[in-house]
Amino acid sequence: MNRVRLNNSTQRCGASATEFALILPLVLLLAFAGADFGRSIHAYIALSNAARSGAEFASRNPYSPRDITGWESRIRGVVAEELSGTGGIDPTQLEIEVVVDPITDGIYDVTVEASYAHPSLVTWPGLPTSDHLHQSVTMRRQR
Repeated sequence: MNRVRLNNSTQRCGASATEFALILPLVLLLAFAGADFGRSIHAYIALSNAARSGAEFASRNPYSPRDITGWESRIRGVVAEELSGTGGIDPTQLEIEVVVDPITDGIYDVTVEASYAHPSLVTWPGLPTSDHLHQSVTMRRQR
């Protein structure tokens, strides 16, 4: 009776391939989760900067009550322009609200609220397909 003997390196090569096949899904899961988290943080920081730019524009440029819609439109334009330079953000998903709170004559607070539905890179089971990011910035306009 002849026995065929496999050398140890052939057996080890098969074990390495099996270990790789078992670990690969976990490594990919961690990589995609990290990428999704990083993209969400990037979008939140970009949204924060855009809302801050809009509030800064509003605090530096006075408005008149008869042209408040044009003034709010210019603020929305500043926010959208700030986000346009950021890659990976869809401007059609951006919602901007401008709130003016008069304090006294010529002094008022301007709040710019920006919301964005940021889609995730991967559809994760049991999790929403997008993150709803929201940022609100208030600045005071003085004479």
